[in-house]
Amino acid sequence: MYVIFYNRHKIILSDRLLELENTERLNINYRGKIKALHHSLDIAEKREGELEIWIYHSDLKELWQVFANLFKLVPAAGGLVKNHRGQFLFIIRNGYLDLPKGKLDPNESFEIAATREVIEETGLTSVSLQSFVTTTWHYYRMDKKRYLKETRWFIMDNPIGEIRPQAEEGITEILWLSIQEYFESSLPRYANLDSMLSSFSYDKSQSLT
Repeated sequence: MYVIFYNRHKIILSDRLLELENTERLNINYRGKIKALHHSLDIAEKREGELEIWIYHSDLKELWQVFANLFKLVPAAGGLVKNHRGQFLFIIRNGYLDLPKGKLDPNESFEIAATREVIEETGLTSVSLQSFVTTTWHYYRMDKKRYLKETRWFIMDNPIGEIRPQAEEGITEILWLSIQEYFESSLPRYANLDSMLSSFSYDKSQSLT
């Protein structure tokens, strides 16, 4: 299954058809007609609020390949930097509560890009990359074209240096927050980050599990 966000909407590609009815969900059975996929994107872009669009096909790999070809792929990487108190480093970018991340440079690996972006956007001089967490997908429109951003996330610790927001990237503040504090914040947030961070659980030592 693939989950792609557009604003607060979710487009879910699946090889299983859900029979449960939900007024906030649209079911589309893909039968090889690309027009149906374009139609689902048009709905997401015109609809307000939150909507789940489920697109089904028996061959999920084929469905993903056809769907992904509707976009220009934008590879990106980001970091969840953890301190000794189990808090994570968040940024406020353009008014939204966010995590440090950015696009890959040519011939750059996801791991190197994630570390570079964290250092550039936060002012830290060093972090230790620990492990891969997950990949999030979201798409956006720019200059009448659709772009699909693949962001790979990595856990990092041992932050060194004085934090300093990268103003030229629209970052105005850097905060250390627990996951609970993140969800309690009144600041606007992104749905793909909400989905990723809601899957985190903690043991008594506040380590990520």
